[in-house]
Formats: sequence, structure tokens, C-alpha cells
Amino acid sequence: MSHESMFSVFYFIFGLALVYIIGSLLLKAFKSINEKTLNDQSPVLKIPAIVVEKRVQTQNQTHYGDDDNYVFFKNEFIIIFENIQNGNRLAFEVHEDVYNTIVKDDVGYLTYQRKRFLDFEIDFTAQHVDFGVQNESDTITELRIDQ
Repeated sequence: MSHESMFSVFYFIFGLALVYIIGSLLLKAFKSINEKTLNDQSPVLKIPAIVVEKRVQTQNQTHYGDDDNYVFFKNEFIIIFENIQNGNRLAFEVHEDVYNTIVKDDVGYLTYQRKRFLDFEIDFTAQHVDFGVQNESDTITELRIDQ
């Protein structure tokens, strides 16, 4: 194989890799802009809800360099709410400060816009009513709905 043909193969593979990388970045940017647009166009909803679950998902990425290795961590703080009126569950990624102020079984009003968490107002007047049933899922939560 001659030097010219080796360079031609190299440039072809390099070109394919470059097109793939740029295409992936453009696709990610398009999806992000599309998601933001869909959220912006959706109505803001405020519903009575209870916090049914909280979790932290940690993602890490390792970079191996010539001199140093780097590990990057990203925590996603996720809270799952249940609509008290219909039982539907909604999961949102929230900021760490919000995550730390909300606890499981908090009752209040969830404000959101499609997939975008906006606010959760805890209703301190809401009462958990236990009818002596052993199963936690049989506990009923009362919440005033002022509209």
C-alpha cells in the first residue's frame, strides 16, 4: 500500500469521525432546544400532590490523559410526586437546594410546566389520616383544594 493511499484512508476515517462528532453535537443541541420550546409552550399547572419518592442518581465520566486522569461526577436530584386527585406520578429533576428542603410524604401544591419543575408549596394544614390499616398505601391524605 502506498503512502498516498494510506493518507487517503486516514483522511477518510478522520472525516467520518469528524462528521459523526459534529452531527452528534448538532442533534443534542436540536433536542435540547426542542425540549425547551415544548416546555415553554405548555401551560403552567398547579396540582395538589404528595412526595412519594426522592433519589439521587450519580453519573461519572473518567478521562484518561497522558499525565493525569480525571473523574467527573454529576448528581441528578429527582423527586417523584403523586397527584392526589388522580394518582398519576410525575418525576422531576430539581436543584439540590430544593431537594434538601422537601421530604418524603410532604403534601402540598406542585407547580410545573410539562417536564419543567417550577415550585412545590408545602401545605402545613394538610393532614395524614390513618384508618388503622397496616399498609402505607392505604393511608389517605386530606388536602384542601382552594381554587
